[in-house]
Amino acid sequence: MSWEDEFKQAEQAEVNTSKYMNTPRATIVEIVSCKLSEDINKEHKGCPYIEVEFRDTNTEELNTSKFFRTRDEDSKETRDFKLKGIKEFFTNAGVDMKSAGKKALVEVVGKQIKALFRSEEYIGYDKNQNNMPVVRTSIRYLYSGPIDKEFSGSSKYFHKILKADEKSKFDAELKTWERDNAPQSAQTGPVAKANTPNAEPLGDEGEDDLPF
Repeated sequence: MSWEDEFKQAEQAEVNTSKYMNTPRATIVEIVSCKLSEDINKEHKGCPYIEVEFRDTNTEELNTSKFFRTRDEDSKETRDFKLKGIKEFFTNAGVDMKSAGKKALVEVVGKQIKALFRSEEYIGYDKNQNNMPVVRTSIRYLYSGPIDKEFSGSSKYFHKILKADEKSKFDAELKTWERDNAPQSAQTGPVAKANTPNAEPLGDEGEDDLPF
C-alpha cells in the first residue's frame, strides 16, 4: 500500500480520546466491560482474574481494575476474601448469583454501582532508564455498594502507600541499579547484575495489595 493510500485510511481511523481516572474517588460508575483473563490472553500463566472497565457517570473518566480469582493453592482466608469481593461486585450491580457464570459477565455490563477507587503505590520499572526502579501510582477499585448506599469510613481508604517490606525492596533495588548504572569512574567495586523484570508488576497477584 502506498503512503498516500495509507494516510487516507489513517484519516478514517478512530482515535481513543477517553480519559482515565487519575485521582481517588467514591462515585457512581457504569460497568463498560467484564472479561475473564483467559478470554483476554490465552497465554496468561499467572493468577486468573476478572478484568472490569468502569466509567464514572459524572466525569466520563474510565478505569480498568482486576478481581483476582481463586486458585487451588489459596488458603481458606484468601479464597474467602476473593469470593466475597466477587459476590459483592455482582450483587451490588443487581446480577442474580444463581446465573450461569458466563451469563453473569454479560448481564453486569451496563449496570451501575457506587464504587470507591483508591490511589495505590507500586514498584515499577522505567524502560527508558534501563529498567530503573520507580514508585508509581495507579487508581484501582477497592469496594462497592448499591448506588443508593452511602459509604462510611475514613479518608485513609483513598490512599495506599508501599508497605514496609515493599519500601525496603524498592530501596535495595534502587541502590543496586544506581551502582550498576553509575559512570565507570565512580564505581569502587565489582558490579553485580541487577535483577530487574522486563515489565511492571501489574496483573500479578503476588504484587497486588490484598488484605491478608
